[in-house]
Amino acid sequence: MVRTYLLAELATILDAELIGNPDQEISALATLQNATANDLTFIANPAYKKYLATTKAGAVLIHPELIGEFGGNKLVVKKPYVAYAKVSQFFEDRVPPYSGIHPSAVIGAGCVLGSNISIGANTVLGEGVSIGDGVVIGPGSYIGDHSAVGSNTILSANVTVYHGVSLGSGCRVHSGAVIGADGFGFAPDAGHWVKIYQLGGVIVGNNVEIGACTCIDRGALDNTYIADGVIIDNQVQIAHNVSIGKGTAIAAQTGIAGSTSIGEYCTIAGAVGIVGHLTLTDKVHITAMSLVLPHRYPFLLVDRVVELVEGESIVAYKNITINEAVFNGHFPHFPVFPGVMIIEAMAQASGILGFKTMNKKPQDGSIYLFAGADDVRFKRQVVPGDRLQLESRVVSEKRGIWKFECKASVDGVLAASATILCADRSI
Repeated sequence: MVRTYLLAELATILDAELIGNPDQEISALATLQNATANDLTFIANPAYKKYLATTKAGAVLIHPELIGEFGGNKLVVKKPYVAYAKVSQFFEDRVPPYSGIHPSAVIGAGCVLGSNISIGANTVLGEGVSIGDGVVIGPGSYIGDHSAVGSNTILSANVTVYHGVSLGSGCRVHSGAVIGADGFGFAPDAGHWVKIYQLGGVIVGNNVEIGACTCIDRGALDNTYIADGVIIDNQVQIAHNVSIGKGTAIAAQTGIAGSTSIGEYCTIAGAVGIVGHLTLTDKVHITAMSLVLPHRYPFLLVDRVVELVEGESIVAYKNITINEAVFNGHFPHFPVFPGVMIIEAMAQASGILGFKTMNKKPQDGSIYLFAGADDVRFKRQVVPGDRLQLESRVVSEKRGIWKFECKASVDGVLAASATILCADRSI
């Protein structure tokens, strides 16, 4: 059961300036639109400022610049959204976990169990498992032989942790997640596949959150590594030997292929595909194509961005399939992707780099127009089944005219190169 707090207590917890009644009782969090007399709400987006005049909230978490917009009780903070995040834990209405070890749980030989732990019904711990103090393991979960779970980590129901996996302290793993399954490793041999046994493990740092039905594969030889403070959404696939740096955030349905290294404090939007053996530097931000390009099928020629350094460079790709509309009329009996389309693909990748560097979006009324191409060279044919890697580097910018050095390649072989000009214009 959630307790009721006085506004003065919450002000102390959040180190906030209290303007109004310190004895106001707060029993829940709610939106500005739906809050009632005993609810605390917040305003973090200026678009919601209009609701301050009509909200019935008992108090509002508010930025100092907006104090005059609301006449009721206020907790004044510089970062209202962060304050909301911090206070949310005090209003979570969750049934406390089972205390101790459920009689139906199976505990393997040689396990080391900490104090104040909760192991739910039908949970299985293999041999030599180490469980830290304050750990909660939900019903139906499995921890493989010689794995370790750090203190105060929470595993929801039906989590699977294979053998030889290390989870740090303060982590939260949601239902259906699988950590330490075999990576997708097979060697082709005369028409069949020879399995490569995955001999590494998975190391997860402290304070990591792993979403429902996310899979993190074990390494082939070395370990797959997830650093401290990483947050991973639902249904993310992380392949063997991937390394993810501290504080990186990965949204749902992203797939990261093997041996890719992602830097610290990166953000990766939903449904992004990242090919293998890449290195992304720190603070790279990858977003969905529809948010940064105005183009649509059949003329959207960038499928994914795999690396972007604002003001410097971009790496993206386009998968060439037999279903491309252009093949209906361009050498239909000998499908070759047109060179002009390759140039357009490089220009679109350059446009994304320009948009992100200038912090603009098509929705803001900005557009990048193809303004010219120099030193164009074609080195090989591009055909269905090829993955066209697009690379662009900023050369210069003057009065909204951007110059980029671009190249397109397939399997590391140069297919085309050009110097491309794009014009930043308002529409």
